[in-house]
Amino acid sequence: GANIMSLYATGTITGALNATTITGTGTKWSDAKIGITNGSVLFVSSNAGVDGVYQVKRVISDTSIELVQPIYKAFTNSKYSILVAESASTAAWSNQLAATLGYYQAQMDGWQQIMTGTGDIALTAPDGTKVTIKSFTKLSNDLDKKANAGDNSDITSISGLKTALSI
Repeated sequence: GANIMSLYATGTITGALNATTITGTGTKWSDAKIGITNGSVLFVSSNAGVDGVYQVKRVISDTSIELVQPIYKAFTNSKYSILVAESASTAAWSNQLAATLGYYQAQMDGWQQIMTGTGDIALTAPDGTKVTIKSFTKLSNDLDKKANAGDNSDITSISGLKTALSI
């Protein structure tokens, strides 16, 4: 089968001369769904074109990658791209698929809780942001506690009124 290649180029990178670690800003390198793995190829870009080509040794975090070879030309807040081999190897593809399916399962579990749970539900948005939302049951119960328009039979005190009522 043919290998399908794509590029990951979100954010910018900085690397010092002779260092073997680069730092990213606005990057999500450790997200296994993206597929950056040991051996991925990284291109450093500038207005002049490609300034450097490096091999990824390992992803340390969302914002840190260790390279196989030292940086031979420093770069700061540079554009870059990492060649992601989505199906170049069975192992890489399997890892990416497992991460993607795990993410989708977590999303489905979250929606199940939203629809059938009773309290607040903690979810992770696609961009990694942690969010808390109310289950449908909690929303419904909260709304049931509000006074209906025109239905004032449950009001037992008017002490909060600031203006006297004229009848």
